[in-house]
Amino acid sequence: MTEKPNEKLKEKLKYLLDPDSIPEELVYFKEELKKYFQKGARFDYKKLKGISAELDSISLIKDLGYDIEKVIMFVFPDDKGKFSKDERPAVYDYLERLIENAFGLKTEPISIMYSSSDKKLSSNTLITIWNELDKIVEDTKKDKKEIIVDVAPGQKYPGIMAALYCIFNKMPFFYKFEHSDEILEFPPIPATWDFSSIDEALSAFISLIDLPTYRNEKAQSEKKDESISYSQYAVIPQIFRDIYSTSSSADKLESILPLSKIFEEYKNARKLPFGYGEEYFKLILRDNPDDHKKIEYLRKKIRNAWSMQWIGDQIPETVEHSQRHSKRLMEFTVNLINAIGEENFLKGVPEDLISDFYFVFAIAMNVHDLGHTKLSFKNDKISLNLDGLPSVVRDLHNELTYQMLEDESTYHLLESEKTKEIKNWENIVKAVKLVSRYHRGHMPIDIADNLQKDRKKSLEIFNIETKPLVEVCKEVFPTKDWQTLTIIAARWLKFIDGVDVQADRTVDPAYRKLRIKRTAYELINLTKSFINENPEICKTNNLNKFLLEIKEKSSIIFEEENSDHNLRTKIAKIGKLIEKTYVYPELNRIIENQKEGLLKIPEWLKTLDRIAFKALQFPHFEKHNLVSFVYPRFYKKDSICGNFDKTLYLTLNINEEEIPTTDKEGKEHILKTLSDIKKEIITEFIKAGLNKGEFAIKKIKMEVEPVNERVLITPLGTSPGVLYTLIKKLNPDKILVITSEKAAEKIPEICKKAGYDESKISIYKLNDPFTGFDEIQKIQGSFSMIDWNPFDEIILNLAGGTSFLQYVATKVVDELEKQNHSVKRVFAIDRRAYTEQKENPYVVGDVVELP
Repeated sequence: MTEKPNEKLKEKLKYLLDPDSIPEELVYFKEELKKYFQKGARFDYKKLKGISAELDSISLIKDLGYDIEKVIMFVFPDDKGKFSKDERPAVYDYLERLIENAFGLKTEPISIMYSSSDKKLSSNTLITIWNELDKIVEDTKKDKKEIIVDVAPGQKYPGIMAALYCIFNKMPFFYKFEHSDEILEFPPIPATWDFSSIDEALSAFISLIDLPTYRNEKAQSEKKDESISYSQYAVIPQIFRDIYSTSSSADKLESILPLSKIFEEYKNARKLPFGYGEEYFKLILRDNPDDHKKIEYLRKKIRNAWSMQWIGDQIPETVEHSQRHSKRLMEFTVNLINAIGEENFLKGVPEDLISDFYFVFAIAMNVHDLGHTKLSFKNDKISLNLDGLPSVVRDLHNELTYQMLEDESTYHLLESEKTKEIKNWENIVKAVKLVSRYHRGHMPIDIADNLQKDRKKSLEIFNIETKPLVEVCKEVFPTKDWQTLTIIAARWLKFIDGVDVQADRTVDPAYRKLRIKRTAYELINLTKSFINENPEICKTNNLNKFLLEIKEKSSIIFEEENSDHNLRTKIAKIGKLIEKTYVYPELNRIIENQKEGLLKIPEWLKTLDRIAFKALQFPHFEKHNLVSFVYPRFYKKDSICGNFDKTLYLTLNINEEEIPTTDKEGKEHILKTLSDIKKEIITEFIKAGLNKGEFAIKKIKMEVEPVNERVLITPLGTSPGVLYTLIKKLNPDKILVITSEKAAEKIPEICKKAGYDESKISIYKLNDPFTGFDEIQKIQGSFSMIDWNPFDEIILNLAGGTSFLQYVATKVVDELEKQNHSVKRVFAIDRRAYTEQKENPYVVGDVVELP
């Protein structure tokens, strides 16, 4: 509890900030007041709270647990637009001493020339406050300190300007209402300027800040006067007129907003219109002096180099691999760390290299796919121009990235003027190259993985080195620490890259629709052209038949508004067959014949590869468009029964617009696609080796949202306690009970006791609940008639009833799993003695999920 202020003393506190103004009748009180201003005269502010908004706010913020180091005050003129003391009002000196004596804090004034009676000063206030806050923010960043902004004390207009600064710079701020003992914290808000309106009238906006200044960044930073004449005002768009007001100058109008700063933000947004990992960057900040240099390096490289590299994307018809992809990886990493804890994410990373680890990982997340933009491939014998060979770009893009990073003089992807100032830069570069090279599933990290049988044919044809990363690191790094850092970063990138299966990669529904139509149109023309120009080649192994089939099915996709997914799947299968049967064997033959030098690839082979590659993109788009986002929901280190120890739970949020409502084949297709997505994520997790050794995650469990209905399938015997517990614990939307005639009689009583709607229960009865094998087909037939939604959450209970009833329930669910429905298996338990269960069955037990 806060100690109550001395009321008698508080009556006279209005004189505390200016004891010289005490009336003659209260002169006896003067000496008592002066003791609060004596240097070093510490006192408990709780006894005097309410005397000053400034001190009240400091006290309340400290009560929230903030360790305040220094107080910076914006101060304003107190004598008809002038300061009565040297660049500060008289009251400041009193506040300074009170803050020091009450809280032991030093105070620093920043003078702002503001007067409510002077429009010019008022107009400049926002710009001045923003400039000063920019300096404070920059200084605190260097010192790794936090800024706390309190906008309540003092004059309201400057307080509003400070609040606006916080809003547009995504900073929290505090406000205390008068006569209140509470202080409100306004959280950071993801707001920014209306750049689209600026873009709509860009020429007019540039004219407001002076065109030569726009072209000259140095001049722009030095520009101060952003006033305009009445003649200029008359011709600018209305949206910009609203930010000007009359000034003390007869022929000028003043902007109340910092136009140059807004334009700087517009230019940055134009370079990179969305986020690029600021939350991730915070992970880099440790206690190293060059951590801020690393973050500044990342910002500049993302904006000016890595994001720009995608101008030359060799396979634009595929899903997005560019800066949005990198940003999503950084976002997922932050969410993953929040879910599993940083200590688990960093397991094995040398403590003194944590900042370097995050830095390496950030660079790799941004550059690992840049091989998509490379125009040629080289090894020690051959070189190959990649224009027109999209399948090769796809299969070798990690190797192409590695070659680009190796050739710094040509691509300039890593070095900058600041890199020499970053400690361990040489090792950082080596690590980035290897992490990028090994992000693909077919590149082994551990020694045992090098024996995998599913190695891509392209690796053999182009003689790609696939030595395990653990061995390569021993050759590259002399110290164990950098070997470990690189291997752990490669593991996480392999997994996290594999998790980026979401609709954002198809940009948006309109783009996806247009991209599919465009791909179909391209296939129609490419196949037609190929058949006409290469009649002899088309006679080879039914190639003509395959191409005509692609052309025919692509025409249907192009012409119909909503084409059948089966068409797209069939086209993709033909594309895969052409790539495997024609494209790569022919490439292999060319390499064996030419042996060295620049390979001469015939135009017909390039066209055929383009056809095969484009044909494969339809299901690729469908897969990514099905999932809105993947989110690491939580991590379970220790489960109650030990069944889900060290399990990471991922949520796959489904794009509901992609769910058919009546088409049975469409539902089955989506179930198959979703099942494949889950398998791919698990596969990448295992290939990354994160389920081994000391790593924190041993299992991954994926749950789909939003759930349509929670459906419980359960056997039921004569003991009602099992179903009662399942209802109370799971609250299912529907229950499908497999039981006997006698046991079914208990269902109304169970529902009544559990408060459950009996109409939600469907009963499937067996005449012989012990060995009725001839009745299984009838039960399975009944279940096959159910119109399942692809996103029903199906739960099978394995407890209760006879062993045969449990067997029948399992058989039913096996069929559902064959149709790619996801089923969660549980069993209900009652830990009480059997006699107690008999006497009182309606006691809620436990429900345990099986791994």
